[in-house]
Amino acid sequence: MTKDELCEKLFLKYGLTKEEALDIIKEYSQLFVQKLEEIKNSLYMLDYGQIKNCAHSLKGASANIMYDELAVLFSDIEKAAVSQNEEGVAELLHRAEILQKTGGIL
Repeated sequence: MTKDELCEKLFLKYGLTKEEALDIIKEYSQLFVQKLEEIKNSLYMLDYGQIKNCAHSLKGASANIMYDELAVLFSDIEKAAVSQNEEGVAELLHRAEILQKTGGIL
């Protein structure tokens, strides 16, 4: 999803100006980077509670800005953490990292 597409969705749902939408997208991007790093570190320490909390936070933030693909991805990470499925969390985390590196994350 491009920034313009997301701005349009935010305008239609919340009536935000493009500047307001871009500010929200910027904040989301910063949160994404921060929480993704926390998930990575928590996976190393097998802290499934922290993984769940970070994934839950990103799931909600993604849903709030209507970035549905990411909301589903973080919901899946959250479920894998609840199940203490190390391999599942690692695989899903890898998907998120690929999206980040290839520009799939704003």
